[in-house]
Amino acid sequence: MIDLLTGALIALLPTVPGEPEQMVVSHYGQLPPGQSWNRLKDGSVFRPEQDFVAAHRTLPIGTRLLLTNPEQPEQKVVVDVLDRGPFIRGRDLDISTVAARKLGIYEQGVAQVEVRLLPTEAPPLSGVLMSLN
Repeated sequence: MIDLLTGALIALLPTVPGEPEQMVVSHYGQLPPGQSWNRLKDGSVFRPEQDFVAAHRTLPIGTRLLLTNPEQPEQKVVVDVLDRGPFIRGRDLDISTVAARKLGIYEQGVAQVEVRLLPTEAPPLSGVLMSLN
């Protein structure tokens, strides 16, 4: 029921006109023992198992993205760009652990996904999606 409702909410989101972009996405959220997370670039504390967030090198902080797993098109997530990265060559976007799990790419670690920009006036859904989980 929750997945059906989440899918319905995502389907209602308007996207910015244009073709989706293919990006190489990895996930971040686990640190070596003894290390703690710094704040995200927007100033918030990163909670990788709860927050649907992403890191990108140049997209403005606050940009909202719709990510789709091309191998499983029913697997979609909305993330907010709130951090900078990834800092590994060949990767375009880092996403939180919870977003990677929902997208079905967690086990792969790195995957190619379809990325669409959502209009800046689109309502923030990351909190709504978090509360549905």
